[in-house]
Amino acid sequence: MAEATAAVSPLRRRMIDDMSLRNLSPATQRSYLHAVTKFSRHFGRSPDRLGLEDVRAFQVYLVSQGISWPALNQTVCALRFFYGVTLDRAEIPERIVYARTPRKLPAILSADEVVRFLEAVPSLKARTALTTAYAAGLRASEAVSLKVEDIDSDRMLIQVRHGKGAKDRTIMLSPQLLGILRTYWRLARPEGWLFPGRGDKPIDVQGLHASAGRTSRWRPAAATAPIMAADPIRAIRASRAGVHWPRLRSARFRSKRKSSASAAMTSIEASARATGTIERAVNVLREATAIKGKVQTRGVALAVWVLRGRCPDEWLVAFWEAAGSDHEIGRSQGLHAAYNGIVRQLRCSGALANPRG
Repeated sequence: MAEATAAVSPLRRRMIDDMSLRNLSPATQRSYLHAVTKFSRHFGRSPDRLGLEDVRAFQVYLVSQGISWPALNQTVCALRFFYGVTLDRAEIPERIVYARTPRKLPAILSADEVVRFLEAVPSLKARTALTTAYAAGLRASEAVSLKVEDIDSDRMLIQVRHGKGAKDRTIMLSPQLLGILRTYWRLARPEGWLFPGRGDKPIDVQGLHASAGRTSRWRPAAATAPIMAADPIRAIRASRAGVHWPRLRSARFRSKRKSSASAAMTSIEASARATGTIERAVNVLREATAIKGKVQTRGVALAVWVLRGRCPDEWLVAFWEAAGSDHEIGRSQGLHAAYNGIVRQLRCSGALANPRG
């Protein structure tokens, strides 16, 4: 928020400094300032002269105007920050209530719809970026910000830098996606950014959305057409985290030679690829706990991907780490403890009605 000039009021400057000290992202700072400014203009007074009843009246006004629940909660966050941090009035933020956001099931594309959508993208660069977002479960901004050095083929990982909340994380890299990226690299030869744009910047997110919207050779099913028209990248990302396993069955995206590891697929992995339901994923983990000796982690990885977001990450991470342990007794105990925790959480949330084991 370096755009401040001498015309900026001391109160606004203080709020900007408070947000900068807490390292809030520029987008968050703009959002907070816009919300507080809108609040002040609604009453025609400086916001430091407005109280809790004014906040409540403003919330009622926004609801009457048909504001979306996420936008309303964003305004609440801004006002809680303004009163609690900038004005140091700790008694007010706790009484500014959040709106309960309705939880709706996302429109999930089938695996065939995703493949046909990706095949219809005309640009090689955009098609590969969308495929990466789908196969790795990345946001559009994270996919376009990848660099060549972020693809670790030795450890089969993708390094995501400065994701949402300015957080870094690692994502598992599937063999199929690695083959796609290698083919793309041989054709495009990118240097620096994996998906370069103009100058020394990566491809623009809006450009990626535009490429996704130009898939005129593909038409989604009626149930998924509205979400595809609104945000196609979010739709395929939701499908990646949805009810089917990540697989690209198009010959265009497949490597001509199957690796020996794929040819020697275990029964657990074959079962995992057969379907992406929660019950089947839990069965894969249950079978892994019964194995004597080293666990084949590829099947476990697929099951973990399906269960992401449906139970706490710490249980999934604990199971994954136990599966890769070299200590037999510790591995067995860790797998059973993590499996029981996963099943318990799924049962409590209602995601798994009758878990086995």
